[in-house]
Amino acid sequence: MKQYFNHKIYPIKNTIIIRKINIEIAAIDSESGIQKVELFIDDQLKKTFNGKPYIYIWNERAFFQHNIKIKAYDDFENYYEEEINVWKFF
Repeated sequence: MKQYFNHKIYPIKNTIIIRKINIEIAAIDSESGIQKVELFIDDQLKKTFNGKPYIYIWNERAFFQHNIKIKAYDDFENYYEEEINVWKFF
């Protein structure tokens, strides 16, 4: 813990989102290409992208911890997925 002008500063190891956010996805497959990209928030499919840009504006009211998962499929239906847990307020 650090102090700055008599205020305690606590280190945070989580991503915190206040209000809306643009979720920008970088999906590249130089061998076969990207067929589609899916965006899930808390296991609910929010958007399927069939081409660039892969940008989703998350402006729903949401509070506390959430999971964002991305699945990118190539032209052979192989996929790669990645996820992150975030805290969102408003």
